[in-house]
Amino acid sequence: MIFEAYPEEQRDLRWVTISLATLSSLLLLFRIVTTIRNRGWLGLEDVFVIASNLFLILFAAFVFKATTYGFGMRVVDIKRTGGNVTTAMKFFWLTQSFYTLTNGLNKMAFLALYYRIFPMKRFRQACIFLMAVSIGWTVSFLFVCIFQCTPINRVYNRKIPGTCINFFWHRWTNAILNILTDCSIFILPMPVIYRLNMSTGSRIGLVVLFSMGFFICLTTALRMATLPLTLRTKEPTYESAPTNLWSFIEAAVGVICACLISLRKSISSIWPKKWRSHKGTSGQYHQYGVEGSSGQGLGASRPRNKTANGNTYPMGDVKTGGRGRPDTYASISPSESQERIIEGAKTSAHVTTTSRSRSGSASGSEDIAMQGIKVTTDVKVVRE
Repeated sequence: MIFEAYPEEQRDLRWVTISLATLSSLLLLFRIVTTIRNRGWLGLEDVFVIASNLFLILFAAFVFKATTYGFGMRVVDIKRTGGNVTTAMKFFWLTQSFYTLTNGLNKMAFLALYYRIFPMKRFRQACIFLMAVSIGWTVSFLFVCIFQCTPINRVYNRKIPGTCINFFWHRWTNAILNILTDCSIFILPMPVIYRLNMSTGSRIGLVVLFSMGFFICLTTALRMATLPLTLRTKEPTYESAPTNLWSFIEAAVGVICACLISLRKSISSIWPKKWRSHKGTSGQYHQYGVEGSSGQGLGASRPRNKTANGNTYPMGDVKTGGRGRPDTYASISPSESQERIIEGAKTSAHVTTTSRSRSGSASGSEDIAMQGIKVTTDVKVVRE
């Protein structure tokens, strides 16, 4: 059973850690390239994910190193194959620090992303609070992990006289606080997404995308199922291996989910076509992941569109003159919106000092004066 020690777990420790570390690194590379190409710069959340992936790679390297000395095997088998129990446990102890660092940086990456794209004051205050909690969790449990025994080398060699902390309280407190902070982080943006002015399909897609973080909570819960075995272990090199395996899976899933959420535009292209319509989108949702967007959140200034003669004017607030929910023409992209301007669309612009006004015509043309710019459009909007 995957939650109990079994003979082949040393083999699984090797291939699972190498496979997941490779996958997370490839997704991170894709994320960096896509972000630079679309936005032109890396944000703080990208820095956190890069650091998290580096610690994940070190985590994988030390797990692999521990298995070469016999971790994942019974003590009698380690001695028979020429391994070293003390060295294997030493590398296992080091993996615990990288587990804590990777998870802590994953939490910070999600919160930094939320802080950038959602500009609401109270929401950002909640992000700052959870950042403080995450930093506190990471630093405190990293300290306890390193100094869990006195002297330190008693952690991996119990023959040395000394004392250790209560492992029952340490491991369960760590796991419970870890899953509580994760759930709080991934629930945080849901009310904001629900209130966005967009079609039901787009809202569902965004909720599903941000809900990928709950896979981290699932793997944390699965890891917790292995803790009772480690607390009653008589052969830590063998019976602690399942917990070590699930610890790595949890950390790797955190990096993978952080990369997938930031690849929204790429993922949206495989979303069902009829659900990708942005009918009624407020314009703020377009700003997330749009090329040239600033780092000021979803409410940041929209990119300007150029006319044939080189004039520029903001299109984010241009809306149809008909009844019903407003349509946004900004950031139109075949992969993200099913609104298309076709059949000889005609647009001109000239400077005016008039206030905002509208004048419709039978042909569907309308004049809109706003922010000192007068825009004349003759368009046809087709929705699929």
